[in-house]
Amino acid sequence: MIKAVLFDNDGVLIDSESVFFALTRDALATAGVGLHPSYWARHYLGNGLKSMEVAESLGLPRAIADGVIELRNRRFMARLQEGFSPITGVMETLSALRPLVRMALVTGSPGDKLLLAHQETELLPLFDCVITSDDYTHSKPHPAPYHTAMERLGIEAGECLAVEDSPRGLNAAHAAGIRCLLIPTPLTDMEMCRHADWIEPDITGVLRIVQEENR
Repeated sequence: MIKAVLFDNDGVLIDSESVFFALTRDALATAGVGLHPSYWARHYLGNGLKSMEVAESLGLPRAIADGVIELRNRRFMARLQEGFSPITGVMETLSALRPLVRMALVTGSPGDKLLLAHQETELLPLFDCVITSDDYTHSKPHPAPYHTAMERLGIEAGECLAVEDSPRGLNAAHAAGIRCLLIPTPLTDMEMCRHADWIEPDITGVLRIVQEENR
């Protein structure tokens, strides 16, 4: 039985992942370095490399990479000030799930950036708890974010469903012993996600899975 659904944020609830990639790609281009979506999908969203590590793997010396990443960060912060809208179907799905299960948001973003991103979405009050990078030491694909969410909810892994869009998040959920539904985006490396427990085209599949599992 599924008693709690634990949602990733970027790429699942709001379309911030594609914006972050585009800003990273554009910043790297100022240093003459190209960033292909498949490379980002495999190494950042798949293997969990940090932005600096991706830049260095593409041949940028750290001294130059520092400036590139700082440029990207400034541009992303400016974009966050505008807020994001929920992805289609997110508000309706979360509202339908709320009477059925407990819900947590489990993100790699710090709390201040999460609040900016969601300033207009009206989604955060729907969650029983919100776990940000302020709440744990090791980021996905480490299981720490999900362990923190389960501790906060007082619930066991076998009673949870994680909802992710990347191999990094999928592996974090599995490392915590949680079954995971994958909702692919154009930046998802599907070759790295074959071990997902479910794959659905959009978030509405979460409600169907919960209803089927809890019959």
